[in-house]
Amino acid sequence: MTVAPVEAVSGRFLLLGGPGGPLQPGEVLRLQLRDLGPPPAPRLYHVLAVARGRLVAAQAVQRGTVTEVTLPVTPAMTPRLRVVAFFQAEGQLVAASWGAPVGDSCGGQVRVVVPPPGAELRPQASLTVTVTTGTPATVALGAIDTAVLALEPRHRLGPAKVTPRTPNLAPPKPGDTPPPPQTQHPKAPSPGDPQTPHALVPKPDAPQTSQPPSPGDPKTCCPET
Repeated sequence: MTVAPVEAVSGRFLLLGGPGGPLQPGEVLRLQLRDLGPPPAPRLYHVLAVARGRLVAAQAVQRGTVTEVTLPVTPAMTPRLRVVAFFQAEGQLVAASWGAPVGDSCGGQVRVVVPPPGAELRPQASLTVTVTTGTPATVALGAIDTAVLALEPRHRLGPAKVTPRTPNLAPPKPGDTPPPPQTQHPKAPSPGDPQTPHALVPKPDAPQTSQPPSPGDPKTCCPET
């Protein structure tokens, strides 16, 4: 699809005006149309209302000295309404646009009334829930135990919470280079450090010499001859 701009028609203009400020669903939108240019004057104005990329209203009105167009504002026109008006002149289109924000409003409201908090319920007991809708509608209800809410993603158990962290004991793959061994060099003790123990150097054994017994030593036994 090729999009091409509409060629302007020399000397012809269309003025489109409306109220200022946001619109609210339930109101009536009043727009004023007026064309300027040489005769012949158009007989019809075509008005299109677009919201969220969809056509929500369309109508054709007879031209007058000052032409007024009324459109009911509906929730389908939220959040912003764009109105495009145009007429044909000499086989070309003369157009104008106007837009305004539309206040958010829920077309179908649902009200749910349950027993107040603190009411004690027993197994097999009946629970009364009142559901009110603005228009006839099909309503789906669901009940869930509050304990299930503890299983939301923030509290859900995962492998990181269940499996403790263990070192990687997988065997090395072929071609992997083993890490170099770490060598620990002992620190030389400082001479003035009182907490540094001195190294014990073994002394050489002294030669043992035998001495003659003393004559008056009672513990000395004389050899028998």
